[in-house]
Amino acid sequence: MDTSPEQLKVMYETMVLIRLFELGTIEIFAQRMKAGDFPGALHSSEGQEAIAVGVMSRLRRDDYVFSTYRGHGHAIAKGIPLEQVAAEVYGRATGASRGFGGSMHLFWNELNFMGGNGIVGGGIPLSLGTAYAAVKRGTDQVTVVFFGDGASSQGSFHESLNMAAIKKWPVVFVCENNLYAATTHVSGNCPIKNIGDRAAAYGIPGLVADGNDLTAVIEAAQTAVARARRGEGPTLIEFKTYRHRAHCMVIPEHRPGAERNQWRQRDPIELLSARMIADGIADQTELDRIREQAGGQLEEALAFMRQSPLPDPSDIEKVLYAPGPTVTYTPPQHPTRKLTPIKAMNEALTEEMQQDENVVLFGEDIGAYGGVWALSKGLQKKFGERRVFDTPLSEAAIMGTAAGAAMGGLRPVIEIMYVDFMTCCMDPLVNQAAKIRFMSGGAFSLPMTIIAPCGAGTSEAAQHSQSLEAWFLNTPGLKVVMPSTVADCKGLLKASIRDNNPVMFLWHKCLYDLEGEVPEGEWTIPLGQAAVRREGTDVTLVAYSLMAHRALEAATRLEGEISVEVIDPRTLRPFDLETVLRSLRKTGRLMVVHESPACCGVGAEIVRQVTEGAFDLLKQAPKIIGGKDLPIPFAKPLENAVIPQVDDIVNALRRMVHERRRNEDDGTTWR
Repeated sequence: MDTSPEQLKVMYETMVLIRLFELGTIEIFAQRMKAGDFPGALHSSEGQEAIAVGVMSRLRRDDYVFSTYRGHGHAIAKGIPLEQVAAEVYGRATGASRGFGGSMHLFWNELNFMGGNGIVGGGIPLSLGTAYAAVKRGTDQVTVVFFGDGASSQGSFHESLNMAAIKKWPVVFVCENNLYAATTHVSGNCPIKNIGDRAAAYGIPGLVADGNDLTAVIEAAQTAVARARRGEGPTLIEFKTYRHRAHCMVIPEHRPGAERNQWRQRDPIELLSARMIADGIADQTELDRIREQAGGQLEEALAFMRQSPLPDPSDIEKVLYAPGPTVTYTPPQHPTRKLTPIKAMNEALTEEMQQDENVVLFGEDIGAYGGVWALSKGLQKKFGERRVFDTPLSEAAIMGTAAGAAMGGLRPVIEIMYVDFMTCCMDPLVNQAAKIRFMSGGAFSLPMTIIAPCGAGTSEAAQHSQSLEAWFLNTPGLKVVMPSTVADCKGLLKASIRDNNPVMFLWHKCLYDLEGEVPEGEWTIPLGQAAVRREGTDVTLVAYSLMAHRALEAATRLEGEISVEVIDPRTLRPFDLETVLRSLRKTGRLMVVHESPACCGVGAEIVRQVTEGAFDLLKQAPKIIGGKDLPIPFAKPLENAVIPQVDDIVNALRRMVHERRRNEDDGTTWR
């Protein structure tokens, strides 16, 4: 072990500092609880200090680390200033995450500390992304991800080990097995003796080591990190350890007293101090001096925390979305040619990959085959397997890789075969990609685009035909794009890829064979800019994706009877409310049509924004035409009965306008 006596003393001091930090924050937590001031969650790593310090001692400053909700020790050992750790734990503006993350979400991008995670095993799939980013750039950076024994039962754990093993990505998976996942003993989570043995299923090394012995930790970490740095792929390490405290400060101690006492006899700090004295590295006087120095550092950090201001709530909405780049729209002056949506999107991907080396593309079957929709056909041949590659059928691992790669400086685009399959990767999308910028206080941006087909009409039944845009609209941090024309498929996809935030790009399967005019040359359509597809004076009809086409057909049928203005939002977040209000100033009537169920749908949100912002513009109650509250059936007549048809829109428009005219005749109003 290439560790000098002086380095060992520094590691001892760091372990003591972590221990004192945990004890100090526990004391403050207890005082605040007693005073009736609930200070949030606090998960102590007391007893696990050797793992954090030993693993970090084998890493470089530019190596990546993903932590857990029990991550104070990881943060301190990686080198985050103690003052910023303390301030974040107690929600101060000077904290590592500016008070946005708290104890469970410590971030520090200057050291590639990619954050703690409140989701069990949530950082595991993200670690794939930074590992891939290092491989793509040709560096020898290593990614380490920490997790507990309970996380090894998560599906994302297995998906991630499988993908990392296939790709030989430089990840070190570190399981801190402290015997309990919250209150469940490891025997209730894992049917085998060693979690490290699970590595064999993926053909990678699985090491099992004493997590309370700093020397054993360093040796295991050295082996795994060196292997990853040589390009030989991932390693799973299981460190056997024990936390001195219950799962968190609000859960009573439940573990057997004899068990706790037995493990306290193997306290990692006491084991190390005894060894240092026995080996003549330090005597008790020097160790006491080191402890005293660590205590002084802690007092300074806690004083800094107490003097630091609380965050200013006026800043809160400025953090969620990353700014720029500015995308402008100029009506195309170039010649046009007819393309299908697939060819238009393929062209957009080609152009963006040509001009930005950081744009990468991956997903199931997208390589040589081009994907089931042929969206990526020819791109792997053009840009190589390092930038365009197939993945296993592991949506959680795919999404996690994209999020981690975006954090690591790439601009990933992923294809999910059907939007229905987003249910398999909601955690890395909703709890990770959508929230990391916010939780980190704006330290990280996640420029990533998720392309997925959606919608009914192709007789693929309930699990391949859904329109789930309302789910994503209900997730702050995501942007949602739904084009209806071929030209928009290209212009909006280019803008989505350039955006510095996670973008859901949902195209409708029924538009697959549509042909439309697409300008040649460079042009984009900014997100948040609606299109007036048809002008009118009687009703404002808002519809997007496939329903924009049906709305236009309905308006054409009613020509001469009702003058319908059709507005296609194109993006649901950001939403162009002003264009809708401008139309309502003419028409006074609002109807929204969408394929997804009307209950809690996009239409309800549009009506909310209109009625809150411009209620006086409305002559009568708004109307929403949405899908029935039913899964999509298979047989064509049943499928058609569930989603809005042109006749449904025509009849609804007639009822709306004629009802208003009848009310005007008898002098009543809807209000």
